[in-house]
Amino acid sequence: MTATPGTLSQSSGDPDRTPEEPSSAAFGMLSRAQALADRLRAEVEAEAAALRAEAHAAHDEARRLLSDATSVHEDALSAQRSAQARLQEAKDESAQLIADSADQATLVADAAARTSENLVTSTQVEAAELRTSILAEALRLESLATSELEQVRESNAALQSETAAQLESQRLQVDAGLQQRAEEADRQAASIRAAAEEFATDARAQATADADAERASTTRELEQARTETTALRTAATEEIASARDAATAEADRLLGDAADHMQWAQDPVGPLLATAEAEAELTRLAGHARNAAHLTALRRLLQDLISRVALRARTTLAEASAEAERLRAQAKAVLDAASNDAIATGEHARAHAERVISEADLTATARLERAKRRLDEAEGGAKVLRERAASEVARLQTEAHEHRRAVREEATTILAAARADADSSRAETRTLLAHARAEVAVLAQRRDDITEQLGHLSGVIEALAVSEHSAAVAGLSAITSESSDAIPEKPTPHLSITTEATTGIR
Repeated sequence: MTATPGTLSQSSGDPDRTPEEPSSAAFGMLSRAQALADRLRAEVEAEAAALRAEAHAAHDEARRLLSDATSVHEDALSAQRSAQARLQEAKDESAQLIADSADQATLVADAAARTSENLVTSTQVEAAELRTSILAEALRLESLATSELEQVRESNAALQSETAAQLESQRLQVDAGLQQRAEEADRQAASIRAAAEEFATDARAQATADADAERASTTRELEQARTETTALRTAATEEIASARDAATAEADRLLGDAADHMQWAQDPVGPLLATAEAEAELTRLAGHARNAAHLTALRRLLQDLISRVALRARTTLAEASAEAERLRAQAKAVLDAASNDAIATGEHARAHAERVISEADLTATARLERAKRRLDEAEGGAKVLRERAASEVARLQTEAHEHRRAVREEATTILAAARADADSSRAETRTLLAHARAEVAVLAQRRDDITEQLGHLSGVIEALAVSEHSAAVAGLSAITSESSDAIPEKPTPHLSITTEATTGIR
């Protein structure tokens, strides 16, 4: 503790006071200064240890930030691999979709071809059946015209009308069947075209939707990576700035405390010197003669003590100042190292984030280009399928039209042949009818002559009426037999009808 001036006056006024008391006070002051210096050194060392711990913490935080940046990079790589896997799946699905579209179009084309072949086959069968029926009908008509010549007059008109009606009805049926087959072919071709267009539209819409979904997913992942990188960069900057500010504030506080402690150690020395001088002056004034030698010795001792105390205090202060400077330099070096490490970590994280963003941008661009290319390929495939389906439908329509025209021409040819046969049969019937009428006219004339001769000879042969009548009947039978021999093997019904009309005999 520091002695007051009153205490020094009382001590100097006591003649029996020993010179050990100022020495004890000086040693006590020296001990307190040493303790103060030790405590200052301990506090400075504690502050330096705290700065080292904070520097290590900042270094660990920088390492943690680097680890977080590495984990973010790994997450970005994982997201990239996942996006590549999804892109591969989309690519496989698009290829499978195109393959399915091609298979479906092939199946549709095969079905259309089979339908067309079946239609052509059925039309050919119907045409063959129609031709066979027409030929059979023509043969039947010819057979009827040949075998039933006696019934031609009554049934000729009806037969002609019936034949014409049947031919017209069959022609109408053939035209209706061909028209129905053509309409069915057109409907099937339209349904095939609509199915192909619908399938191509669905494939294009599905590919567009997949590309849009992949583009949206890539954009979201890119935005998320950019947000995470920005947040990481902001957090790293804030943590580095806070660590630098805290280290700077702590170093300033430590320097201020060291200056305060140095000022506090220097303050007791001045009053101590002033008190010693005042005490020496009082001692000199109280008993200069008696205490001259003692005062000289005491002054010398005090000067030695003061010199040693001052030297010790200056040494302690110099050591404390040197230690504070060393600790300050060390703290500054640690702070600079931490700041440089934080800056390097921030730069590394920023470069890593920029590289990740660049890679994500390149990956997204590549994915968009691949998706666009796949979409163009899908549209091209759908266009090819539509063109193929359209060409196949046009070919089927052309074949159906050609086949319908051929069947119609064949039916027309058969009808013309049947009409020609009917006309030839009618002409032959007319010829036979005219010949029969001529023969009937000859027979009628002969009958009239015979009747006239019989009238002239009736008076002559009345007696022989019975025998003459028999002879006339026999002659008439012979004439009838001769007339019958003159008629062809295939008589027409006009003969009997004409004979009935001429003779009135059935």
